[in-house]
Amino acid sequence: MYIRKRLFGAVIMGFGLWFLLDSQSFIAILQDSSLTLKASSYVLIGAGAFAMFMGFVGCLGAIYEIRCLLGLYFTCLLLLLLAQVVAGALIYFQKDVVSDVTSS
Repeated sequence: MYIRKRLFGAVIMGFGLWFLLDSQSFIAILQDSSLTLKASSYVLIGAGAFAMFMGFVGCLGAIYEIRCLLGLYFTCLLLLLLAQVVAGALIYFQKDVVSDVTSS
């Protein structure tokens, strides 16, 4: 499980780096140079790096049976779950703002 998290984190971070460094191909597809594309690439890079780090912490804690690392892993996963619930609620309650941003 921990290996998959690091692998998926690397894939997400790779997509973010690809969006950021090879932006000409995506600008040609989207027909405009967008600040949203650049911001989303930074979000992907950050999310991928965090997923890789959390996979490493969980793997290290499980292999060497370090309770502190396993507690850190559990705490970060719990905070990530809470952040996803809050983000989903914000998107749900701010539908008109989200639709305005995505349509422009």
